[in-house]
Amino acid sequence: MPAARRGADPTALGPDGFNSAGTARTALSATLDGSTGGAAGGPDAGGRAGGAPGKGTYIGEMKAGGGVSGYFAVVSKRKEPAKYRSKQGMYFFFEIGDKTGTIDVKYWGGDSEDETMRAYRSFEAGDVVTISNGIVKPYNDKLEVHVSPRDRNVSVAKTAEYDKAELVQPGERDVGEMVGRLREVIRSVRSPGVRAALEAVFDDRMIAEFSAAPAAVRYHHGYEGGLIEHSLSMAAVARAVAEQHGEGIDGDLLVAGCLLHDIGKTKGYRIGATIERTDGEIMFGHIPVGAWIVRDALASAEGVPDTVRDKLVHMVLSHHGALEKGSPVEPLFPEAVALHKIDDCDAQVKHAVAEKRAAAASAAAAGGSGQARLVRGDRGRGYVYLG
Repeated sequence: MPAARRGADPTALGPDGFNSAGTARTALSATLDGSTGGAAGGPDAGGRAGGAPGKGTYIGEMKAGGGVSGYFAVVSKRKEPAKYRSKQGMYFFFEIGDKTGTIDVKYWGGDSEDETMRAYRSFEAGDVVTISNGIVKPYNDKLEVHVSPRDRNVSVAKTAEYDKAELVQPGERDVGEMVGRLREVIRSVRSPGVRAALEAVFDDRMIAEFSAAPAAVRYHHGYEGGLIEHSLSMAAVARAVAEQHGEGIDGDLLVAGCLLHDIGKTKGYRIGATIERTDGEIMFGHIPVGAWIVRDALASAEGVPDTVRDKLVHMVLSHHGALEKGSPVEPLFPEAVALHKIDDCDAQVKHAVAEKRAAAASAAAAGGSGQARLVRGDRGRGYVYLG
C-alpha cells in the first residue's frame, strides 16, 4: 500500500530509518467517475475527519440482495480493467474492508472505456471510499458488492471523512490481559541469562509497541494486538515441545525465541485505514530489523552471556527456516529448528481457522445450504471445511 498516500509524513524517514505512524488519508474526495467533491477538512490525529459521517453499511451484516451505502477501506485492487466480451465498456474488481470483514467489489463501467479507466486510477489500496446504492449479490457461495455508474444514484467516491475505528479490524483478545500474560511468561523463565535478555528487550516502551502491532498485513493475526497474540500462542506450544523432548530442548531459550522472533514487526507496520508496511519494512524486512533490535538491546545488558545473545539473534535471523523464505541463515540448533516449525504452524493454523469462519459466514449470508463440504479457500489458498 504505497507510502505516498499516507496522511502523516508520507515520505521522510525518521532517525531510526522508519516512517512515523500515519493516520487517515487527507486527499480531497473524488468520485470514481471523474468528478470531485469537497472534503470537510483533514482528519485529526485519531483518524476521524471533522464532521465524519456515520459508517453506514457494515460488511459483516451484508445479505444477498441488500443495499450498500457507507464508507470502506480499499484493501486491494485485483487487476487492470478488462473489456466486456459482448458489449462496449470495461469492468474491474477491488476489495474493501471494515472492522467486520472484507468483501470483493465488482465495478461495471458504462459505455465509455475512458471513464472506467479514470475511475480505476482515481483510488489506490489504502484509500477510503464511500459507496452509495451498491447491491450485494451471491457468487459461488460468496457475497460480492456490485456497483455500476450506469444505474441511477449509484456511485463510489474517495473520501477523507471517516472514523478509523470503524475500518480497522479489532483483535480477538484483550490487549491488557495479553500484556499481563507476557510479563508472566517472562517471569516463568528460570534461566537467569535468558530472563535477563527478555527483560532487557521488553522494557515498558517495547511492550507498548509490541502489544499494539499486528503480526501481518492480513494473512495471520492481521489486526492490532496480533503480534503479541501470535507470540504468546507460540510460547505456549514451545513449553509443550520442550516437555516432550526433555533435555534435548532448552525450553527457556525456545520460549524466548518465540517472544522475540517477530519483534522487528514493531517497526514494520502502521495502522491507518488499513494495515500498511512501513518504508523500513519494505527496505529491510522484519527479520534483520528484529535481529538489530535484539542485538542492540543485549549489547550492554547485564547478566546476559554471549552465547545466549548469539543464539537469540540467530533464532530471529533463521526463524523462516530457509534462505529462499527470507531467512539470511538457516536454523543451526534444535531450539532454532523448533522455533521455525512452531511459527509456521501457528501462522498457518490461525489463517485456516479465520478462512473457515469467513467462508462459513459468507456462504450463510449468500443463502447457501450449509451442508458440510470442502470448498476452495480465500483467493485460492487451501481448502476449508464447512459443516
